[in-house]
Amino acid sequence: AYALRFLNDAKDFIEVDEKVIENATKYLQAQQREDGSFYKKYYGETKEDESRKKMLTTYIARTLAKLKTDKATLDKSLAYLKTRNSEIDEPYALALYGLANFDAENIGEAEKIVKKLSTLAKNESGTVYWNLESNTPFYGWGNVGRIETTALVVQTLAKSTDQNPQTKDLISKGMLFLLKNKDHYGVWYSTQTTINVLDTFLAQLSTENKEQQTISVSMNGERLKDFTVSADQIEPIILSLNDKLAAVNHLEIQSSNDSFVNAQI
Repeated sequence: AYALRFLNDAKDFIEVDEKVIENATKYLQAQQREDGSFYKKYYGETKEDESRKKMLTTYIARTLAKLKTDKATLDKSLAYLKTRNSEIDEPYALALYGLANFDAENIGEAEKIVKKLSTLAKNESGTVYWNLESNTPFYGWGNVGRIETTALVVQTLAKSTDQNPQTKDLISKGMLFLLKNKDHYGVWYSTQTTINVLDTFLAQLSTENKEQQTISVSMNGERLKDFTVSADQIEPIILSLNDKLAAVNHLEIQSSNDSFVNAQI
C-alpha cells in the first residue's frame, strides 16, 4: 500500500510502469478478507488484535481511495470500517478513515468523522494536537506519533465542506502545533511523519484564497516592512527585529486578505 501510494503520487512527475501498479493492486485484493478487513497475525499471537486490524485497514483503504482504480475492494473495506466506526476512537485511524471517505466522495460519512475528531482535540499553550493511542502501522509512537496524527487530522478537517469557526480554529491551532514541533534539523523526526506534515501544508494551501497577499509588520507602532506573498508560498520570510526591541514590545502582523498566516517569533 505504501509503495502504491508513492507510485501513484510520482506519476505526475516521472514515468511509472502501470503494470507494476496493476500487479500491486491485485496483490492487495488477494490479501483482503471476506469481511473487507486486512490483517496479518504476528508469530505467537493466539488472537487477533482488533485495534491493529482497524488501523491497517484504514491505511490501505486510504491508499485505495487515492488510486481510484479498485472501487470494489475499497467499498468492501469502507463497509467493514463503517460497521465498526463507533469502536474506532483512535484519532490516527479516524483521520485515515475520514480521508478515504472524502477521496471516495462519501461526504456524509466523512463529515461525521470530522465532527468526532473535533471533540478529540487537546489544547496545549495556544495550539491543539490529537493523541496517538497506539502505534502507527510504521511503528510511530510518543511525540512523533502525536505529530503524525495531528497532521492527518488537520488534513481531514481541511477537506470538510463545513468550514465553521470551530473547524477553522482547530486547523489554525493544529498547524501551529506542527510548526512548533520541528526538530533541530528543520524536519519532523521521522520520514513518515515529515511526509504527512508536508502533505498537510500542501492540502491547506490548496484550500486557501488563491490571491497574493501583502503582509505588514509593525513593531511598537513603527511599520517595519511590507511583504508580498504568493498563494502557494511555503518558504519562510525572515525579518530580524534585533535593533527594534524595547523593554516591552508590541508586534503586529496584518494581512491584506483572510488567508491563513503562520508566524513564529
